[in-house]
Amino acid sequence: MITLRTTARVVLLGALTALTCAHAAVRVLTGPTPIPDGDARAAGDLTVVNEKLAFALAVESAVPFGVPRGAIVDVAPVSRGQIGRDRIAFADFIPNNWSAWPNTYQHLDVLERGPQRVRIRTVRDWGKVNIVTVYSLAANSDSVEIRTTMTNGGDETLTDLLSGLTLWPRSGFLFPVPGLAGVSEGKADGALADRVVAYDAGWAITLHAPYLDHIGSASRDLFQLHTLQPHESRTFTGWLQVGSSGDLAPVVGAEIERGQLPAARCGARSAAATAQRCGNPSWSQNGTARRTPG
Repeated sequence: MITLRTTARVVLLGALTALTCAHAAVRVLTGPTPIPDGDARAAGDLTVVNEKLAFALAVESAVPFGVPRGAIVDVAPVSRGQIGRDRIAFADFIPNNWSAWPNTYQHLDVLERGPQRVRIRTVRDWGKVNIVTVYSLAANSDSVEIRTTMTNGGDETLTDLLSGLTLWPRSGFLFPVPGLAGVSEGKADGALADRVVAYDAGWAITLHAPYLDHIGSASRDLFQLHTLQPHESRTFTGWLQVGSSGDLAPVVGAEIERGQLPAARCGARSAAATAQRCGNPSWSQNGTARRTPG
């Protein structure tokens, strides 16, 4: 026999399940970004939010450094349902170092709106090169995947291109690519990892770039040197990992998982301490953090 108490329990359980499912979601917001101090302030700008991070695309707002619209201009951690302050000036793809970006069009489409995943595609041109970037964020994930494909639509071969993702924080410390401390521009032959970290108390943003073979701007730019033949395409995939504390252990954990590297458990709270205890060369060798102006 179904009693009133049983019915009440079923109703309560259903409500709690619905609440949990609603909370574990990622969504797209249109309009001025809710990220405090954010630069995406126009009516047509987009912000993507889940339980761990928020990022905003400047669809109508201007993008710094002469980059066309349709790029990430705001990134913030989310903690206990609260969106933190914007921590970056710019974090996105550039086609050839910081050379000029001649551009005639930008298109943006929301491919998936959640609640399990959001995918947004931007299409821009750089001269005769078509550049398509897809941003993907899943519910409860701490990382935004950024996948960019360059296609040379011209008849000339483009040589010596330095293409890739960048991470330009507003403030805090910058932990350069491990093994390349003191190197501002050039080959990444001595790199012990393929990431750069911006962080301070209360936040950390990491750019993972497995294609990396060159750096620029003291590790703010993670490039690949390449040639693009007529009608050839090349894809660059990276991740922006966002944390709500200065603890960098999750960064190392993500790298270990992605690369299926051997790992050891230890009780250190910071990545530097973890490196010293566990002998992780990525953090213990030639890794010096520098304060970012701002």
